[in-house]
Amino acid sequence: LFMASNQYVKTYNNQFSGSLILRPAVVWRKEKGFKNFLSRLSNTTTYRSSYKNTLSTIGGMFNPFYVNSNDTNLVSSASSFRNVFSFNQNSSIWGIDVIYNNTQSKTLTVNGFEAYDMASCLVAGRVNIKQAYTINGNYENGWNIRNSEYMNKNYKIDYNSLSANLTYQFKTILKISTSYTYKQKNNRRGEELSISNRAGLEINYRIAKRGNLIMKGDYYWIHFRGETNTSVAYEMLE
Repeated sequence: LFMASNQYVKTYNNQFSGSLILRPAVVWRKEKGFKNFLSRLSNTTTYRSSYKNTLSTIGGMFNPFYVNSNDTNLVSSASSFRNVFSFNQNSSIWGIDVIYNNTQSKTLTVNGFEAYDMASCLVAGRVNIKQAYTINGNYENGWNIRNSEYMNKNYKIDYNSLSANLTYQFKTILKISTSYTYKQKNNRRGEELSISNRAGLEINYRIAKRGNLIMKGDYYWIHFRGETNTSVAYEMLE
């Protein structure tokens, strides 16, 4: 039931964004020994937040790191944190990246509050062999949490993912890529379980002065336990 009203609630908005980048290679790229090892490291941290609340205190109005989603004074919020740690990022032979992401949000709707919390940690590696072959491997672990005050749409999904990719490059004429991905999702607040496998093949043939010929095929095998017409199933079978 929706009823129009001329009564308004006074709120305070707070937005913040910032980043921190560390690249020792700018200073120590040509050094030797331990400094040369440190020059292979790099780190980038990014944080963004946006809050709307009814707090009248200085801390509540101007604190960009206020993350208590259970506070009833918090009308809406959105924050994201991302950190990328890399080793050998500029190397053409091999490198490793560790990427962490965390996103939180809370929204007031006509039916009550709805909150999300998503986090993931990805470890990605790459190796080039004789400039013709490239191997990529990724492992990702994370969770997806939803808390809603209506229709019992709450869930907590933990997931693990493992993927590998092999690419063959013949000059600039032919490129062949094969890939495989395994992903498992488990709802900790229910019985839903999802296991998916995907195998793919892509061939890219370049015709000089005419364009590209691309052929791509994927094979999927998915096992799901639980009801399929729910919001949890939609999230797990995306």
